[in-house]
Amino acid sequence: MLTLRIALRNLRRNGRRTTVTATAVTAATALLVISLCLMDGMHAGTVHNATAMVAGEVEVHAAGYRASPRIHRTVAAADRILARAHQAGLDAVTRSYGDGLLALGTHTVGARFWGIDPAAERRAFELARHVARGAFLDAPGDGKAVPVVLGARLARSLHAEVGSEVAAIVQGDQGSMGSGLLRVTGILQAVSTEVDLGAAILRRADFDVLFGAHAAVNEIALTSHGRLPADAVAAAVQEVAGGAEVLTWRGLSPGLAEMLGVFSAFTWMAGVIFLASAALGVTNTMLMATFERFREFGVILALGGGPRRVLLDVATEALVLGVAGGVAGALLGLGGAAWLSVHGIELGGHELLLSGVAFDSVWRARVTAEAVVLPALAMGVICALASLYPAARAARLDPVVAMAQR
Repeated sequence: MLTLRIALRNLRRNGRRTTVTATAVTAATALLVISLCLMDGMHAGTVHNATAMVAGEVEVHAAGYRASPRIHRTVAAADRILARAHQAGLDAVTRSYGDGLLALGTHTVGARFWGIDPAAERRAFELARHVARGAFLDAPGDGKAVPVVLGARLARSLHAEVGSEVAAIVQGDQGSMGSGLLRVTGILQAVSTEVDLGAAILRRADFDVLFGAHAAVNEIALTSHGRLPADAVAAAVQEVAGGAEVLTWRGLSPGLAEMLGVFSAFTWMAGVIFLASAALGVTNTMLMATFERFREFGVILALGGGPRRVLLDVATEALVLGVAGGVAGALLGLGGAAWLSVHGIELGGHELLLSGVAFDSVWRARVTAEAVVLPALAMGVICALASLYPAARAARLDPVVAMAQR
């Protein structure tokens, strides 16, 4: 307690310098907290968009399907995988895919047709809630035209609107040609490059008729809704997958995973810069205080206080300065991050893509205990370490020379 009282007294000696240094430490900590929360928000939001919209945390395909997607390459163990997913408490959907052309007036565009179960998609994923115009396969067909939901850019390329009737020409399961008339019931918001450019989504029954397929399962998407790590979801079905390829979202989107890793590295680099700037400020303050107190330190050493006593006094001052600034900065940063978690930062766009995945136009922070507590603790430790140099200089003083200082 005596050491702490002496440290507080010495910090009050030059209130202006102490205030400036404490303010710098507080600002650096607050900026670090806000930066970490923003990066956590971006990471969580991007992963959520990548996994909760369509892909899921894990996808299962037939071996070789992703390299060369063909409608006849189906997941043979689909029933076993779905049963195991149900046992593990996972949501799973099956999808069929086929390629073809869509035509409206003079516009013809290549498309990838999806065959889905709308009810299952609504339970497991959020794609059905990201319809910009119209509805997501809610109404049955009228007997003349099959309902279809189009990706945003695909609809623009076709100049299609809700209610437009488009012609479809496809290559069926056995190589035969199929055709049909589709009515656009919905147009999606920006989801991902793949969905936006080419997705034409049909009910499974309508897909089977158009392609001459029979409940072909080209893909199984699984999700725990964030309850389990992606690797755990993959492990839950790997045993019954047979020769099928089971990949987590990182394996499905390696570019996205790598980009998120790079952003995290940049964030920690910025954190190091903030901590270093605070450490330099504390070092400067302690050096100035040490020079002003040479006579005092000389007296302490002459009275038998010893170098350890001087070292402890200087280090305690820096620790108090760092802890006070770190706590104040953490609270200030917490307030700023909490505000940004609600209001966010408007990025001024409606179709922002990050490595092919839609990124929300409002960038919101995500407040976590780690992002708030770690900077405060790190700041206290860094400030204590920053005091070691001036403290060591003070501890090595010659008492006679030091007491002669004016």
